[in-house]
Amino acid sequence: MSIRRKSNNESVAKRDITIADESKKTVVVSLWGDLATNIGQELLDIAD
Repeated sequence: MSIRRKSNNESVAKRDITIADESKKTVVVSLWGDLATNIGQELLDIAD
């Protein structure tokens, strides 16, 4: 997914990931830019 900035109309990558602990409590974390495309994909590969 990407978001377009209003200030300069530039597209920025965004990836939301959900992290859960042992008690099943979750939190959603948004990764932006290079973190969304690089680290985010690595996390997805690990989870699968």
